[in-house]
Parts: sequence; structure tokens; C-alpha cells
Amino acid sequence: MFVEYFKPNTGPYDEHQRGLRGLRYKLIDFPLLKTEELYDLEADPLETVDLLLGTLSIDEQAAYDDLRYRLDNNDF
Repeated sequence: MFVEYFKPNTGPYDEHQRGLRGLRYKLIDFPLLKTEELYDLEADPLETVDLLLGTLSIDEQAAYDDLRYRLDNNDF
């Protein structure tokens, strides 16, 4: 599932985020802030632990790489 959100202000958009969800993991990209978040929806359904703040396991890294590629290439 792909989602894109824009929040207009009085000028250009001041908030923009894109997200892509796989079966287990969800990647959220904040292009204007140049940051992103990765969540394991099976282990953390309330999205309280951003996996990118720590060291990713092999499975988490593979999920991140897949979601990042798909988000960058509009493959959803």
C-alpha cells in the first residue's frame, strides 16, 4: 500500500511524507526533512519503535532495501 501526504501552508508545502507498506514492514519517507522511519508492524503494530534508529537485522535490512527501491521507483 502506498500513501502520500501534503500539508499546504500559506506558501509551498511545508510538510510532505510518503509511505509504503509491505506485509510486515512499513517505510515512511519525509523528503523535506531528509529523514525516514521503518516499522515492523508485526512486532510493533502501534509504530512506537523506529528500526532505523538502531542496527537492522538481515531481514529488516532486506525489507528496508526492498521498500526503499519500490518507493524510489514508484513500484507499488
